[in-house]
Amino acid sequence: MNDLSASDVMPASALMKHVAELTSRRERHELEHSLLDLIVGFLNTTSAEVFSVRETQGQWEIKNLYRHNNQHLLELHPDSQWGLPSEQQQQALFAAQQSSDMLPWHDGKLWLPVHQFGDIVELIEMPCQRPLQPEQAAFLLGVLRIHANYLQLLYEAERDMLTGLLNRRKFDTRLYELLANRDGEYVLALIDIDHFKPINDNYGHIVGDEVLLLTAGLLLRHIGQQGQVYRYGGEEFAVLLQQNTTQAQQTLEILRQQIAQHDFPQVGHLTISIGFVEINQQGLPAHVVEEADKALYYAKEHGRNAVYGYHELLLQGLISQHDSNDGGEIELF
Repeated sequence: MNDLSASDVMPASALMKHVAELTSRRERHELEHSLLDLIVGFLNTTSAEVFSVRETQGQWEIKNLYRHNNQHLLELHPDSQWGLPSEQQQQALFAAQQSSDMLPWHDGKLWLPVHQFGDIVELIEMPCQRPLQPEQAAFLLGVLRIHANYLQLLYEAERDMLTGLLNRRKFDTRLYELLANRDGEYVLALIDIDHFKPINDNYGHIVGDEVLLLTAGLLLRHIGQQGQVYRYGGEEFAVLLQQNTTQAQQTLEILRQQIAQHDFPQVGHLTISIGFVEINQQGLPAHVVEEADKALYYAKEHGRNAVYGYHELLLQGLISQHDSNDGGEIELF
């Protein structure tokens, strides 16, 4: 980056346009792209790197997310691995952690920390011949605060308030994306807590909420990086697994066993029923959900505490494509 003079700085009208674009985004990756475009444009630089950041047992770890090159294209790095930061990155993270009003600079590089809920979650690294002028730093710090505030709003908008899981809106969006452009094999699983209504009736809704929270935690822990977990509604959860049907069957069966073995406070042991289907040529999200729901309905109707795949049930002649649960009259709780 060259020294910024008055003629180099982006006009106020252009800056406001970029800020307005930043706050018009509804997906996190779009928000991050807009932030990077704004920063690169403001600093009149030709390149930037974005790193995801996490702290584990007092040790920083980073991995590369995006690169902004000379053609202003964002290159994704989905396969990058977590690793230790360089000495300069380590110093920059420590300095940013000590003061939220600092933009660390050292030896021709500038670092911009991106915060969420007070924690550093990303680090933007770019060339810079010398530290920024106070007014330039103040502007970028303001932009980063706007980004952090908006990131929190997006987080809250896509999360279930009780469990913290991704919500139904986020599930619908992701399912549309997968049907439009799948980049591998995916399976949708619908998971329902068996006999949940008596838990609320016998122990109260506070205990019922605790069961939902603990179940959500067990789902997240078991699914891990293999997929995403959503609160679908009530005592029902949805999981999108990046696996084939054989792998998904194994993953879900182990999950069912782990839930059955878990000792829930006051309630003791409970079970879940699972129905799943491969996402392929269903056409509409509603069709995918309907097929997974038919498999779940079969599990609930045939003893509960089981995992069934839609296509396997079809092959065995246990259901047909025209089966209906008649509005869900079966007692699913």
